Amino acid sequence: MSQVARLVVTRQPAQASELESGLREAGVGVEFLPVTDFALPEDRSALYESVDRLGSGIYQWLLITSPNAARALVHAGWDGLLPSTTALAVTGPGTARTVAALGCHSTPWMPREASARGLREGFPQRTHGGSAGFGSGRLLLPQSDLADPALAEALGARGWRVDMVSAYQTVEYPADPARRLLPRAGEILDIDSWNQPGAVVLLTSASAAREFHRRHQGALPHLIAIGEPTERQCRELDMPLLGTAPTPDAAGILAVLKSAS
Repeated sequence: MSQVARLVVTRQPAQASELESGLREAGVGVEFLPVTDFALPEDRSALYESVDRLGSGIYQWLLITSPNAARALVHAGWDGLLPSTTALAVTGPGTARTVAALGCHSTPWMPREASARGLREGFPQRTHGGSAGFGSGRLLLPQSDLADPALAEALGARGWRVDMVSAYQTVEYPADPARRLLPRAGEILDIDSWNQPGAVVLLTSASAAREFHRRHQGALPHLIAIGEPTERQCRELDMPLLGTAPTPDAAGILAVLKSAS
């Protein structure tokens, strides 16, 4: 395909990261077409309890797999501090930056590949012994209500006792203002009136792919997926892809665009 001047991203301006800024530096304009939003659970008791347990020092690890998981913990009262017995792990640099911006300055462990697969394959095996948190083998995993259980199962197979808590819900955009996790900011396109068949659309998650497929009218635009779960969801929905970004950053998106040109 010819040089792409604009790319439509299926998330909100509040979620913008170095991916969007890197695309702009490369001369690609970015527009936002949010199809999903994020809301705190109606019943937040389990989330509050997990933050209390985190503060008590019983966890050996806090594993944060997305910026939204970190935001949800803060909404539930986490001040960003971790006990000396608790280590921090994150999926990748983007999540690490969000966690640091929210006040947690612990140096995180992260996998070589910034993905769920990277976590499943690279997270440390539990070693026995030690005291307090570092001998407990307990791990706190706050996630979306739609999270694939495969990560928790893989961590369990590595010897960890995983406390998985539903920290937030993925819902149709826009979320109920009383429970919204992200601030409303920036200019966005409207999925119900938007129709650009020749555009290039970046599907940022499996849930975004499902919702885009459900709500989009007319011929499908050119589609790029981020991540293996998003690619798999597109295959299940018969949504043809230009490609899947090899990395979840501007370089990965540009690589797909280059190979498709």
